[in-house]
Amino acid sequence: MSIAAGSMFKWLDLLEKEFDRSFVQLDLLLGEVEDENKQVTNEGRDKLGVISSCFSQPGM
Repeated sequence: MSIAAGSMFKWLDLLEKEFDRSFVQLDLLLGEVEDENKQVTNEGRDKLGVISSCFSQPGM
């Protein structure tokens, strides 16, 4: 494996970890406001699902 490929995999791994961390934090935040506004929470979680599926496609 070339040095560039190794750097790319490290970068993708870091990107995935940051994405996962942010995804969980945002989901927890949506859970805090769920009781107050279910529509916003549901729309936010739908958008998280779309973002997650877009992110997972390059990894295939």
